[in-house]
Order: sequence, then structure tokens, then C-alpha cells
Amino acid sequence: MMMRPHSLLSSSKTNQRLVRHHARARGRSGGVITRASVDPQPGGDGAVIQLGSPEEYNDAVSKASTENKILCVMISTKTCGPCKFVYPKFVDFADDGALNERVLFAKIYGDASTETRGLMKEWGVKAVPLFRFVDDSGVVDTYTGSNADGLKKKIGEVASEFAKA
Repeated sequence: MMMRPHSLLSSSKTNQRLVRHHARARGRSGGVITRASVDPQPGGDGAVIQLGSPEEYNDAVSKASTENKILCVMISTKTCGPCKFVYPKFVDFADDGALNERVLFAKIYGDASTETRGLMKEWGVKAVPLFRFVDDSGVVDTYTGSNADGLKKKIGEVASEFAKA
């Protein structure tokens, strides 16, 4: 006997859509991307450092300064679709040897804790993904959006300016 996945199952299109929705939400529909499959691992992806507190952010700024690099921090939220879209490209940029020589890449979820929410408020974040370029003097530039080509161009520009200074 075949069991129905939903007690309201009938021939109506609304109920059929509801059943498909629940199947996708449980990750049982082929090819459906679930949140667990796109969230980065706690240890970071590639050369991207995961930050979870103001202290870790300050440590990353210090590390970038020590290595004579500019820090590029991606600020996102766990539910941001454009953030999830651009993040794999951000990881690729971090693993690119030419960029990695001049830029330290990091990511922070602004909605992960009260500390990170406080940072978003302090930084005046209005939209995500937001990329902040930071050196030991503070924020030198920003980029907002999920256009990977535009982001790569901005990273290259900021890294070049930083190298000249």
C-alpha cells in the first residue's frame, strides 16, 4: 500500500503544489538545493576565514596587516539568496594565487549571534552581501551586490591601490 506524503492530498493543483513544496523543503526532490547543502563549513571554505565575533574580526585585520594584505570581508546572512549565489565565486577568488597574495578573504554571518548583529548595526549594514575592504587604518572601500564579475574587478582595483600605497 502506498502512503500519501500529506493528509490533504487530493487531485487539486493547490494540494499537489503543497506536497511538492513539502518534498522540496525536506530535500527529497531531485536536484533541490537545501540550506544544509550550501552553508559553508564552520572551518571556512578554501582560503576564506570564517569570523564569528568582533575579536575574530580584529584578529583578521591584524593578520592582514602583518601579512601586508588588505582584508576583504563578506558580510551576509544565513537566509540571503544572493549571498549564497556569490559565495562560491568569493571562495574561488580567495583560492586564486594572484589575488591571495594581496588580499586576505573572510566571511561573517551578520545574523549568527548578538555579537555579529551588533557589528552589522555598528557598521550600518543596509544590504547584503556587503564586501568591506579593510586595512589597519579602517575601511578603505566597499562593494554591495552579488555580481561576481563586478566583485572580482573591485577586489583587483582595491588590491592594486593597496599595493601602491
